[in-house]
Amino acid sequence: MKLSTRVRYGVRLLVELGLQDGEKPVLLRDISKSQEISEKYLGQIIIQLRSSGLVGSVRGSQGGYYLTRHPATVTVMDALSVLEGSVC
Repeated sequence: MKLSTRVRYGVRLLVELGLQDGEKPVLLRDISKSQEISEKYLGQIIIQLRSSGLVGSVRGSQGGYYLTRHPATVTVMDALSVLEGSVC
């Protein structure tokens, strides 16, 4: 199965958030730099992940994004279904 760029980047974003394991929210800018992905493109992806409930956010100077579930329970299929829709 060939994954779209959107799904591949979404999985990379989720992995970065999972590595933090809820220690503190991560800025999208930091993820963009470490993964070498456009911050604007990640911004489009994170909107879908937030609306699905996979990712949460905190506003303010100590804000950023975090996984709402334990990293071990998040799968590639979760990212695929959120970013591409239902898969038959």
